[in-house]
Amino acid sequence: MIFRNALLHELEDGERVESDNGLRGVSPQYAKCPLSIGNLVECEDMQQQVRSRHETINKRFKQWRIMKNIYMGSIEHHGGFFRTFAIVTQLCIEHGEPLFSIAYEDPHFDDDSYFQEPASNNDSENEE
Repeated sequence: MIFRNALLHELEDGERVESDNGLRGVSPQYAKCPLSIGNLVECEDMQQQVRSRHETINKRFKQWRIMKNIYMGSIEHHGGFFRTFAIVTQLCIEHGEPLFSIAYEDPHFDDDSYFQEPASNNDSENEE
């Protein structure tokens, strides 16, 4: 819901996000999910590293206990508090607590061959 209502509209043309299988409904156009069509087997290890890197961010948020404790303040201030934790976390990443690096490639999404099934051996037999 958050992705469709807020983040989807922030993507640039042709840009996609790495995700668990929770975003299969917008895959493969906007998300790359392990079980979605067109997901290349040779990319699975890299994709798992990306998801693990994201979990590192979640762990840092949890250090603030914002994922565990119930927010008891005004709903008008809720987003501001969360953004504050996100900004402080980002500043920590930029100034001494970086995330681990990942070599990342996304196969060219617009390549027509990207989603085509390989021709089976039976196809060549039928042409004779």
